[in-house]
Amino acid sequence: MTDIAPEEIPSDNKQLRVYDQQGTHTRVSVDEAIARGYNRWRDWHCSAGKRGLYIDYDGNIWIANCASTVVDRFNRTEWKRVIKQFHFDNGDSSPQLWAEREQQLIKDFSMSGVAFKRPISREEGKDHWGYLGNIYEGFDCPDSYAICKFDNCGCGADVILSKHKLPQHRTLLDVTDHGVQGTVRTQGYRDSLRGEPVAVEMNFDIPYQVLWDVSRRCNYDCAYCWPGVHNNREEFPAYETVIAAIDSIIDTWSRGAQIRWNFGGGEPTMHPRFLDILRHLKSRGQWVLVTTNGSRSSSFWSEAVKYINSINMSAHFSSMDQYPGNEDRFVENCRIIMDHHDRHSDDHWLEIKLMTPPGQLTKAAQFAERIRSMDRLHRLGANNRMKGVLSLVPIRDWQGKDNNLVRYTEDELRYFQNQ
Repeated sequence: MTDIAPEEIPSDNKQLRVYDQQGTHTRVSVDEAIARGYNRWRDWHCSAGKRGLYIDYDGNIWIANCASTVVDRFNRTEWKRVIKQFHFDNGDSSPQLWAEREQQLIKDFSMSGVAFKRPISREEGKDHWGYLGNIYEGFDCPDSYAICKFDNCGCGADVILSKHKLPQHRTLLDVTDHGVQGTVRTQGYRDSLRGEPVAVEMNFDIPYQVLWDVSRRCNYDCAYCWPGVHNNREEFPAYETVIAAIDSIIDTWSRGAQIRWNFGGGEPTMHPRFLDILRHLKSRGQWVLVTTNGSRSSSFWSEAVKYINSINMSAHFSSMDQYPGNEDRFVENCRIIMDHHDRHSDDHWLEIKLMTPPGQLTKAAQFAERIRSMDRLHRLGANNRMKGVLSLVPIRDWQGKDNNLVRYTEDELRYFQNQ
């Protein structure tokens, strides 16, 4: 197999290849792809299920995150009980009180841990496109690419899955088919495409990927986070169930090959045995990415970083402001991770994402400068690669139908598109 020299590896976060019909490709980050509208792949052939899996908050297994979004998870039966109990408790005054308290009741219900919980049995799952099974009963293994059913793709883990528009465009996916050799052979790229996009893949080979949202449990409550994906009450799946699912996926889906495990939530590091889960994956030769708000203690991260290859640290300013010292802790945990990457040459990467709602560009930029002033992130680590990247991330509109961005000014959008 051909090795890639360090100078041939992109030293930025533009790791997504987008091809035109002439076979020319440009490289962009996932956030840039979404901001530029490249993520419109309805009727394309997607490797979801074949090369990627998604395990949702309730343990259901899907070909990708997108497939899980069509399920109506709202617990209407329990919500009707809440309404009925409210009117019973407040008697004749309930209509007026309801008008005053409805929004708070909805928020409280959303955070209750039962509002969106939706485990799906294998029998019921036959009626859901993209459903493969669950971590309790087992799952099916697809043997072909899926045909995309959505107008656009909003999940970063789905965006990076290999895709092509028509069968004849399949041959453009050189990295997908030939790994490192394909990356080396097709290093040249243009700043912009000469025609419409017809294929997408990562700049490095990812044979298998599992995105697992371990639970909705989170210690933060960000206003722009979907109500159905975070609360502070839900339980985590049992450690034994998690380990059994991991072993089954490795043994039957990837047939023993290394998988890139991407853990999210909620806040996955809050699982009481998360470190043990990481140790088990390490013992089986797996590759691990964790998306976190970076709020766990520095002692936790000093241990966890030993078992994690890539870390997405997402800063959420409104939630951090509620906990004095969490901005300092976030920066310190970034330093701990970078220290480890300076000493160990495993496949390490730190991606720092500053979640930036409209009107907070200045605050996010100032925080970014604080991290950059450490003068560490861009420097080569023990693996002879830069340690990671930092970017400001636009917020998507969870209340809209099309998963588009919330409203930004032209100047703000221009900043996101050209980081």
